[in-house]
Amino acid sequence: MRKSDKKTDNQIRLFLTDICEDFMKAFDGFLWLTHEADYDNFPQSLRMTFVFASQASLDSFVASDGYPQLIAKLEKQLSQMKIRFKRIQDQMVFTVEQ
Repeated sequence: MRKSDKKTDNQIRLFLTDICEDFMKAFDGFLWLTHEADYDNFPQSLRMTFVFASQASLDSFVASDGYPQLIAKLEKQLSQMKIRFKRIQDQMVFTVEQ
């Protein structure tokens, strides 16, 4: 990984940590999130995974105002890093902890 890739990865990690802490407090069942990227194919390879305690908590989150809030926060933070997507939802994965 190049030095610039490490810097980008750290910036992503920091703002995702902030989002994680905010959403853990605001939405029951939201547990944690992570990201991964192949920096040879960045930003298209960026995947952000959001983990919930149960399918019910995930369904509740998606149906709530939390989902659009999450998209807005991600778009804002990534835009500030000059990272943009046509559909940020394509970079997001939602799952339930097993």
